[in-house]
Amino acid sequence: MTSTFRCEEEFLQSCCSGSGSAVSLPSDSTHNSERDHLQTSYTNLTKERDQLQTSNNNLTKERDSLHTGVKKSSCRAAAVVLGLLCLLLLTGLITLVCLFSKGNSERDQLQTSYTNLTKERDQLQTSYTNLTKERDQLQTRVEYILNYFQKIIQELGWVYFYHSFYYTSSNRTSWQQSRADCLQRGGDLIVINSKEEQDFAIQFQRCTWIGLTDGEAEGIWKWVDGTALNTSYWLNGEPNDLEREDCAEIALFDKETSWNDQSCIVDNFWICEKMMAP
Repeated sequence: MTSTFRCEEEFLQSCCSGSGSAVSLPSDSTHNSERDHLQTSYTNLTKERDQLQTSNNNLTKERDSLHTGVKKSSCRAAAVVLGLLCLLLLTGLITLVCLFSKGNSERDQLQTSYTNLTKERDQLQTSYTNLTKERDQLQTRVEYILNYFQKIIQELGWVYFYHSFYYTSSNRTSWQQSRADCLQRGGDLIVINSKEEQDFAIQFQRCTWIGLTDGEAEGIWKWVDGTALNTSYWLNGEPNDLEREDCAEIALFDKETSWNDQSCIVDNFWICEKMMAP
C-alpha cells in the first residue's frame, strides 16, 4: 500500500511541474487515515475470504463424506441383494436337484414295474398259446371220439340230439313195458322240455309213447323224472280221460300240437332218452 501512495505523489508532482502551476497536496494525516481504512478493509476481506475458504473446505468434506456414505450404502445394498439372489438361486438349485432325484426314482420304479408287467404279459401270452394248442388238440380228439361214438350208438339204434341220446323202437308195446325197456337200456321214456325237442320227436312219423302220465293223481300230469308238466303240446280237446287214459302219446306228426292221452295198455312205439352226464 505504501508504494501505491508513493506513485500517486510522484504522478502529482510531475503533473504540477509540467504545467507550471502550483498544486497543493494532501497532508500526511489524511494519507494515514485512508491507508488505515484500506488496511482495515483488506483485513476484513482477508478474514471473509478465510471464512469462505473454511466453509468451502467444510462443504467439500461433507460432500466427500456423503459420497463415501452413499458408496458404502450402495455397496452394502448391492451386497445384500446379491446375497439374496445367491440364496434364491441356491434354493432353486436344491429344489431342482430334489425334484430331479425324485423324478428319477419314480421313473426307475415305473420302468421296473413296466419291465415286470411285460415279463408277466409274455408269460401269460406263452401260457395262452400253449393252452390254445392243447385246447385245439383236445377238441380234435373229442370230435374224433364223438364221431366214433356216434357211429357206434347209431349202429345200436341211438341218435344224438342236444345233450341227449334217443332210441326209437321198432316194435309196439304198452306204456309200462316201453318204460321198462328204456330203463333196461340205461335211459327212460322221453321227457320233452322244449319246442326243439318236440320237433325232434315228431320227425320219426310214428305214434309213440312219451314219458308223461297222470297215473298217480287224475288230471295232474307228471314226467317220469318227477317234474311237473309246464309246457304242453296237446291236441285240441285233449286230454279228455276217456276209458282211463292215463298215459300220453304223440298221435300226429304234421303239427306242433300232437299229444293225446291214451290208455296205458295200448300197444305203441316208444322213444327212450338217455341224458349225457353233465
